[in-house]
Amino acid sequence: MTDLGERPIPSAELTAWLLGGVEPERAAEIADRVACSPQLQERVRALEREHLDPVPAHPSPVPLPPEGFRRAGWPRLEVAPAPRLSHALRPGDRFTLHLDRLPDAQTHQLVVLVHEARRWRIIFPEGPEDRLPIDALPQDPRGRRILELSARPWAGRQRWALAFPHLDFPFAWGAAEPWGPLFEALRRGALKVGRFSITVEA
Repeated sequence: MTDLGERPIPSAELTAWLLGGVEPERAAEIADRVACSPQLQERVRALEREHLDPVPAHPSPVPLPPEGFRRAGWPRLEVAPAPRLSHALRPGDRFTLHLDRLPDAQTHQLVVLVHEARRWRIIFPEGPEDRLPIDALPQDPRGRRILELSARPWAGRQRWALAFPHLDFPFAWGAAEPWGPLFEALRRGALKVGRFSITVEA
């Protein structure tokens, strides 16, 4: 059945919706149409196979503080402008973060999360050999840590988060869900975390 009388949803917008890059009001509209359209559901399944990597994810919502959250002792993240780019950020472009007010750099490590398919997914580290202490990140003249990341391979608003567990945090490496302990700690609010977003153009 075709959505007669309604504008077709472009593949780029449907992909952005799937990966959490559409504004809430429009996302609700798309969700309603997908729920009522077998054709759209098949397109979504195809896009899931194409775009979603087998990255560990948690099936239930994990509440994280909103962007710009301010509390004494919590990290502050600032996306730096990219003067070397003559265009807006595009999929795969590198961008720089300045990190301030972090936990003890010698005793804590970095975890990178991205909001995809309506849930938070961990994209770094992928295993114990990737552990990155905060102390390993370079510093700018103001003492802030510098982190370079690459935009995910889709256009739209991309939501990111950084968490800073202790170096001896008990990840369940080798288990079916190695990130279970980390997600549980995030759910309890036991880890300091910062959020930010970027806008990526096609």
